[in-house]
Amino acid sequence: MATESPIKKCPFLVIFLFVFIWKNFCLYFYYK
Repeated sequence: MATESPIKKCPFLVIFLFVFIWKNFCLYFYYK
């Protein structure tokens, strides 16, 4: 395939972003 998904190339980056967004989401509700 010519169009390879970036998720397959760097799953670590996707996990890092997921945790980063999840942490900010929790902090948002904590300080609300």
